[in-house]
Amino acid sequence: MRYQLETFDKSGKMCVKAGVRVMPGNPYSPHLTQQKPYVKHSVNGKFFDKHGNIVPRKSAEAHIPTNEYNFEKIGKL
Repeated sequence: MRYQLETFDKSGKMCVKAGVRVMPGNPYSPHLTQQKPYVKHSVNGKFFDKHGNIVPRKSAEAHIPTNEYNFEKIGKL
């Protein structure tokens, strides 16, 4: 499931300002962080960990377990 906040850039083109993607997890994934349900949260193309710190898009920290995701805290970014 993906939630997106879209807006217009300076040239008038539609772009994604912020996004939250909720993934069900894949128990057979070779990546431990993707084996259980997780969330990826981005704002202006930057990805965040569960504490609101900017992290690399493909890092383990960018895959936040759903039970550790706090929308109210990270949603204020």
